[in-house]
Amino acid sequence: MTHKPWEAAPIPGVIIKGDELFNMDGTLRPVFYKILAAGGIHKYLEFDGIVIFSPIMPDTKLLHITKEGYAEVVNKLKFDYYITPDRPTYLGQINRSAHQIVKIMELTRYLLSACPDSLPIGLVKGGNIFQIRDHASQFKKLGITVMVLHVGDFFRRGSKNRRTCVAFAREIGKEADLLFIYGAGSRRSINKFRYADGFVTQSHFVNGLRRQRLVDGSWRQYHKKATIVDIRANLKEIFKLVEQLERDIRSTPKVTSWITEVDKEKILTTPVGLEGEK
Repeated sequence: MTHKPWEAAPIPGVIIKGDELFNMDGTLRPVFYKILAAGGIHKYLEFDGIVIFSPIMPDTKLLHITKEGYAEVVNKLKFDYYITPDRPTYLGQINRSAHQIVKIMELTRYLLSACPDSLPIGLVKGGNIFQIRDHASQFKKLGITVMVLHVGDFFRRGSKNRRTCVAFAREIGKEADLLFIYGAGSRRSINKFRYADGFVTQSHFVNGLRRQRLVDGSWRQYHKKATIVDIRANLKEIFKLVEQLERDIRSTPKVTSWITEVDKEKILTTPVGLEGEK
């Protein structure tokens, strides 16, 4: 199934997941060469907006991707932005997480030099709030002031981790000029990060394939198989949530000086099905 979200809503940009471009051993999949032959990612998608490369993928695949492979994808496919390299960090595993953050920064410095035509977005990682704060500060010192927090795993692991995730986002927001939340796609998750500048989501597609529809801000199960119409309806509902959030923010005092209004046009998503109909 192919979905072009820009045909359903006025989104300014899309995320291309590295998971679709790399094999499990870190080699490039055939779709990479199809995009290359088309003249780059914009021409392949027939999309003039912002296209961002994301390294967020399963750890088993992530650890096989070399810095050279990462740079090859960003440069040859002509991405506008790239999210900085991801590495596995875990809550409470401080030493292990610290080692991974050091590795992330080594890879990031390499990419800053190797990918001069694309701009970085800092993926902030850490095993506790102090590491999160320090990692965001390191990005800022490198001139990376647009940052993102991946919240998907936190929201799957209970309310305590959700609260931790919200605290992490607040710390990042103190350092970032723009903060994006990656993985929010319901009223509850969007409201928890109301101080963010934008959201990255594919919930409208993934949940749609699970036969779920977003109705009045909540996901409801349906029996029929999802269609493109259903998926586009889900995306439009997410836009409505963000529009309501904008109205709420305008009508209430800002909690901290760095909170900015969420712009519904800053929602990013993913064009699913790079290789066409499946």
